[in-house]
Amino acid sequence: MRGGGSVIDEWMDSVPAKVQQKFDQRWDILRCRNIPDWPYDYAHKRRGTNGLWELKFEVGGTAYRPLFFLGPYQEEATVLLFAVEGNDRLKPVNADSTAQLRMQKATADPTKALIYDG
Repeated sequence: MRGGGSVIDEWMDSVPAKVQQKFDQRWDILRCRNIPDWPYDYAHKRRGTNGLWELKFEVGGTAYRPLFFLGPYQEEATVLLFAVEGNDRLKPVNADSTAQLRMQKATADPTKALIYDG
């Protein structure tokens, strides 16, 4: 267990170590770069959403797509939901709307956004 309580902690407890490592590696790479320098195949804004971003990585043929937003504080990214992609669609099917709702809640009350210490 990685501390519990956050969306990330709960997801990490449900996936194999290789997936956890790839997630952490991807974030480490992005942390070292300015947002305009993020490679598109690592992270990008989600089309058709208002402020959502998509982290992209694959492990064992599964395309993982954690959804996040930049905030609620400056220089901070908040993971909202973990999805997987298949046939150009996210699962769960309501991933975007759920993430948008969570983003609104985290923006309205930043104490809802927990720190991940990966």
